[in-house]
Amino acid sequence: MPSFLKNSSLKESRRAKSLFVVIILFLLLVWTVGQVFRDGCWVTALCFYFPSPVAAILLMLGAAFAWYNLGKNYVVLAVVALLAPAFFTIGIENHWTKQTDELEEMAECRLVHWNIMHTNLDTESIIATLNKYKADIYVLSEVSKYVDDTAIAQGLGEEFIKLRLGELSVIAKDRLVSGQRITNGKAKSYPVAWNFGEIEIKLLVVDLPSSIFIERAPLLQWVCDIAIQQEPDLIVGDFNAPRRSLGFSKFPPGYAHAYDLAGKGWGYTWPTLLPVYAIDQCLVGPKITTSDYQIHSTLTSDHCLQVLSFTR
Repeated sequence: MPSFLKNSSLKESRRAKSLFVVIILFLLLVWTVGQVFRDGCWVTALCFYFPSPVAAILLMLGAAFAWYNLGKNYVVLAVVALLAPAFFTIGIENHWTKQTDELEEMAECRLVHWNIMHTNLDTESIIATLNKYKADIYVLSEVSKYVDDTAIAQGLGEEFIKLRLGELSVIAKDRLVSGQRITNGKAKSYPVAWNFGEIEIKLLVVDLPSSIFIERAPLLQWVCDIAIQQEPDLIVGDFNAPRRSLGFSKFPPGYAHAYDLAGKGWGYTWPTLLPVYAIDQCLVGPKITTSDYQIHSTLTSDHCLQVLSFTR
């Protein structure tokens, strides 16, 4: 081979290796900034929205690419880079054992929350999915005008009543009373009082916007302020903010995410086929004893369901 071709090939090889190093370090930097600063400001929030599982998978693919094309040193670089996001995925963001199983038989109530925005609009399929969980109260997010939530309530049983709250719908046994809607730009929340037998549960149903151009920290602080004022027993909805967002740590003492109290397994809720974001939330107040929390995938929406069993 002529020397100029060898030199050209060598330069291309060096460029490929340099580009590989830059990409690996960039991915690691973005993920690290997100995990350190989380959604403290809009810029770091964008990094925080780079999910740990995705970072780990991309770096794993980078290691595989280096194995076949670049050499051992570049494999080592990619493997070392993927260790941190892999650890966060397995050891920080997901739980593999529950704190206790002793409370499951004590549960008096079951709640299901489900964002049904991208359902196939087949009412019977929605009813069939919800009926699997035998809940006492259902909170549905992103209920379009084409979804017949009255028919859904009827399909769940004659003891259920419906409360429509804009694009949200609460369907429950016994009695529901809605308080005044509270808004903050495109963010909405609805206080709801639910009387189930002799039990009275105060809910705050939340719907936060999905646009990444809207900062989550002020909105989570807004929800926190409402919780301080109204002291709801349950705060549930599609927050479009990851469970480890800084704002959740500022909620009043006694409030915690149901997944942290009684959940286990893969803890992400979106998108349903391969969830990598925990953006659907269920926070319980100090008067609630959480016995079980589960996340279930479904083929009729892009969001997983949240299933909470609890007693008051």
